[in-house]
Amino acid sequence: RDCTKIGTWNNTTKTCTLNRNLDQTIEIKDNGITLDGANKTVQGNNSNIGIYVNGGLFGDITDVTVKNIIVRGFSKGIQINNTNRVHLLNVTARNNGDGVEFYRAENSSIIDSSITNNSGKGLIVGTSSDINEISNNTITSNLVGIDLGLNSQSRISHNTITLNRNGVAVSA
Repeated sequence: RDCTKIGTWNNTTKTCTLNRNLDQTIEIKDNGITLDGANKTVQGNNSNIGIYVNGGLFGDITDVTVKNIIVRGFSKGIQINNTNRVHLLNVTARNNGDGVEFYRAENSSIIDSSITNNSGKGLIVGTSSDINEISNNTITSNLVGIDLGLNSQSRISHNTITLNRNGVAVSA
């Protein structure tokens, strides 16, 4: 509901399109929202989360899309918590602590994205996350490319995973 402070709001499609680069966290707290970064950058100061989609204790956030955005310089570039049907399309997460994390995220995806030069893990598919699709991504130069957590089901295809200390790790 604060989109007009950082971009243009389309009430019909529930789309916020950024009109400038930002140096603050973007938190999405409603269903059916699309954040179109319009190839703008969200820049952090090595703390906090860049883009945060948090379904709270009951996982009541659904049908969110984040696309066409660059997130860098945060402890965690993008974090998706307790949600259903969150889709990341053409996002770049670089130079963060961890690039992207899905935690208890159901029926979600990351497609056509770049996760590079994060000092920790590039993509974390955390506990009890069912990510329908991880495809056509470039995951390069992270400590761990993809970290798959306990009880997570994922379809990983057509990704380029190179120059990570560990390409794919499975952790409990």
